[in-house]
Amino acid sequence: MAILISHVLVPFDSCLAMGEGKHFVFSTNRPALCGYADTLVKAGPTHTGLEMKLFHFSEQKDLDTACLEEQLSLNGAACEAFEVSVLLLATASSSYLWFDQEHCPNNVRLCRILTEKVQKKINLVICPTTKKAEDSWNCHPCLSESIFGDFMRCATVRVWNGFRSDAEQVKPWPICSLALKEGETIPQPSATLAKPSVDNRLVTRWLPWLLLFGSHLVFSRWVSKVQSDQVKAQGLAHDQMKAQGVEIQKLQMQIEAQGMEIQTLKMKTQTQDVQIQALQTQQVSAGSQSFGVYCPNLFDLILLFICS
Repeated sequence: MAILISHVLVPFDSCLAMGEGKHFVFSTNRPALCGYADTLVKAGPTHTGLEMKLFHFSEQKDLDTACLEEQLSLNGAACEAFEVSVLLLATASSSYLWFDQEHCPNNVRLCRILTEKVQKKINLVICPTTKKAEDSWNCHPCLSESIFGDFMRCATVRVWNGFRSDAEQVKPWPICSLALKEGETIPQPSATLAKPSVDNRLVTRWLPWLLLFGSHLVFSRWVSKVQSDQVKAQGLAHDQMKAQGVEIQKLQMQIEAQGMEIQTLKMKTQTQDVQIQALQTQQVSAGSQSFGVYCPNLFDLILLFICS
């Protein structure tokens, strides 16, 4: 049995000969976990002091990251004697999308947490499920970054050809589940990048000044807004007063025009009165003249009557 490291075949047990220590194995397939654990135990006396734990997770259920981080912390994942293997099943029709975020998000999250918490490089163990799958993988550029991406720099790629679908029935092993059950709360995703620690003393020292600066900034913006609103209100009031002044001027001009019309009517009325008086005077004069002509004729008639 052999494995492939950097395109070189070496004995399987020489790569995993660790002596005493702890070895965590992760996979989405329970028979693969049992078969791989049995292979490590049978590899030789170098594994007699090995403490091994098997973890099963699923791409169909959320990953229990809280349980994972607790197990890594309690078992000293940062120690040199701690080793991790992630089993990646390869079938005859496999597309090798183990590190594609859309197809295998839990596998990507698991490996990121492991590379962050574990001091040594993790083992990415390819597990062909059939002879055809093994031949297909051997013909594939297996160390391509298009498959493993950034994990090429923080992991070691191995190949294990001992997969058996009945391994769990032949020799069952205790397996811890990292798949959340239905109804369980999804844990918050753990940080996968190291974050710088913050000194609480610096926070205590600068927090009041930051609060003061923030309060001053908010107050300054509020004052600017109030002043801007006042300027806008004053401009609006000025425009309204100006418009009212124009309306008043228009009304005054209309009143003056109406006054002139009234004076014109008065003058016309006075002219008509003068004309009426002149006509009346002419009529009186004409009546007096006609009476003077008529009267002599009447006297003559009277005298003639008396004489006769």
